Amino acid sequence: MKENAYTNLNDTIAQTKSILSDKLTAFIVELIGLENKSEWISIMNRTDDPYASLEPEDYIFMNKALDSYFERYSMLDSVLFYYNEGRVSMYKHNSLTSSVDISLNDYNSKLDSERLSVIKWLNIHDEDVLNTPQVVSAYRMFGKDKSQTKGIFMMNLKSRFFSDLLNNAKISTNGYLCVVSDDEVMSFKNIEKRYQIDETVLQNKLMAMEKPSGQFNIKSKNGEKMLIVYDTLSLNKWKVAAIVPEVELFNKVNSIGWVIVTVMLLVIIFATFLSNMIAHIITKPLTNLTHKVNRIEEGNLAIFYTKVPSNEIGVLSRGIQE
Repeated sequence: MKENAYTNLNDTIAQTKSILSDKLTAFIVELIGLENKSEWISIMNRTDDPYASLEPEDYIFMNKALDSYFERYSMLDSVLFYYNEGRVSMYKHNSLTSSVDISLNDYNSKLDSERLSVIKWLNIHDEDVLNTPQVVSAYRMFGKDKSQTKGIFMMNLKSRFFSDLLNNAKISTNGYLCVVSDDEVMSFKNIEKRYQIDETVLQNKLMAMEKPSGQFNIKSKNGEKMLIVYDTLSLNKWKVAAIVPEVELFNKVNSIGWVIVTVMLLVIIFATFLSNMIAHIITKPLTNLTHKVNRIEEGNLAIFYTKVPSNEIGVLSRGIQE
């Protein structure tokens, strides 16, 4: 049963990982696909020309393009396209479009690779520059290299999607799912204080794991033994982890064991009672017949049957009576 408990945890993590992978991959496709669209390339090329300016049709196209993202993805909170020191700046949030002024250094400094085509993910955070609280962000930048960026295309995802997904898993009273990255630990469930763990310790241990999946133990701040079971999202190397107090996990297993034992005892008792009752029903006619035969042997021939059954014993009884 303990092995089954571990299997259930791994199944829960696998399902959550699969959903996250499917949803987040769609945004990677959109971010990468931007520079493959001729309209966007044309807009960026014209802003590189100091003597050129965008036409009204360009703004209509960009507005419709950003609207289409919201139509396809309900989990999308906001979208930003910013290029060439703000010559093109369009930010859409809650169906409202505005122009924003940002510093690209705030974003290129967080890049993990010199290659600007690599998508950067930010775990749950407040996007203060855009006045957008509690979002998960994915963005890519444009330019020559990490130190010479010219623009950014960013999609911010609602925290509500992640909270609904992580809280949907019923692990135990104080067990929960979380998503861990180098920059943050995302979890939403409120648990008892004695089971709360140091998120920095969890973050360091998880992100240092060489195996993409596995399990280990850590202690809560109050010294409670906690089980960590994890797997890795291949698209951004984030960890999807289940955190559960071992005492709750094994108490649940023990409770199930007692229930199984109790049910088995009840089944045995019922089966014994039922077999005795059936045996009594089967042997009662034969017992009565034996009793009457004994009376005949004693010389008492006054034997009457008010009802003679049609089975073998009834035929024998009728023969004796005749």
